[in-house]
Amino acid sequence: LSSDAHFRHGQYGAALDQLEILQAYYPGLWVVYLRKAAAYYAMMDIPRATNNIERYVKKEPGDPQGWYMYAIILEKSLTTSYWLVDRKSTYKRPIKFLDKAIALSGGTHTGALMELGNIHLAVHEKDRAMQYYQLAVQSDTTMGMPHVLIGEYYLKERDTAAALASFTRALSLDPHEGRVVEAVN
Repeated sequence: LSSDAHFRHGQYGAALDQLEILQAYYPGLWVVYLRKAAAYYAMMDIPRATNNIERYVKKEPGDPQGWYMYAIILEKSLTTSYWLVDRKSTYKRPIKFLDKAIALSGGTHTGALMELGNIHLAVHEKDRAMQYYQLAVQSDTTMGMPHVLIGEYYLKERDTAAALASFTRALSLDPHEGRVVEAVN
């Protein structure tokens, strides 16, 4: 789809225009709501992202990616106040949605596993965070991002040797993945 190309190049407005056209021709194509939610999220238009993701999960409740995206959007809306970031109660619904994504994927939704690790790290549950990062590594052994998160964990623990090993592993797995390269550099 041309909307995917626009999205990949950061042209979110153009992607949304294409998705609107697609939605006009195929009103029952519910995945359009998921893609619109992702575009609005990338533009930090959280109310519109929320509106679209809620429509999507209502029509496609068995899609783990929908629940994952819903958790990410909800988490962003809840953590805009700095004083809420390290309170576990802030993350109750996002955790519920991430758990649902993991269950629907048979335990292999790497993004949801990584995000659960990030949440536990934010609320100072370091051991639990590392458990989720390790599960993310196991769920997709070809992905570098879980290794980046483990490396960042080790940096916070002041274990630079372990951090460097994790970053090196991440780059060996995903040498051209922008998020991995950016995080490691």
